[in-house]
Amino acid sequence: QKDLTKTRRLLEQDALTGIANRRGLEQAVRSLENQAPGLSSSGNSLVLIDLDGFKHINDTYGHHTGDIVLKRAARCLVSHIRAIDLAVRLGGDEFAILMIGACPAETSSVTEAVCQSIRNIEVEGLDPQPPGPLVSASVGVAQLDLDAPLEVSYQNADRALYEAKNNGKNQVSLGNTA
Repeated sequence: QKDLTKTRRLLEQDALTGIANRRGLEQAVRSLENQAPGLSSSGNSLVLIDLDGFKHINDTYGHHTGDIVLKRAARCLVSHIRAIDLAVRLGGDEFAILMIGACPAETSSVTEAVCQSIRNIEVEGLDPQPPGPLVSASVGVAQLDLDAPLEVSYQNADRALYEAKNNGKNQVSLGNTA
């Protein structure tokens, strides 16, 4: 049983950052649906985060430096969420947060804090050119609809994310969080 639990945890965890992966997110949503069938979706949010300028970091400073930035971005997420929430690395430079029972103001506060924290990421020996943050984040937030497939909420959050990117990046778009 211990080995099975350990294997399951490894399958649901991102090897580089140590936070959950997409499979972990899907499992967490299934668990939430099973714990409270018919639970209102109100207060549950799916937050998608894309690191702005990450390709430039890999191309300019190398993948080792990119990995450092990814690990630090993951720590930024973890340091700003509540114990009930879940930080996720979806792949590449894309992250997510599953927020449970958070009001829109709390969701907004957490996502803004995550953005600020990511802007403050530093890597020893690197001076960003031009002066400014080494990396920033575009964030899209959508209500997590427990009565629909996860993909629906994912698409809504993705639309909000692209709204943030199209409006200049380095910002949060709240999408349909009512």
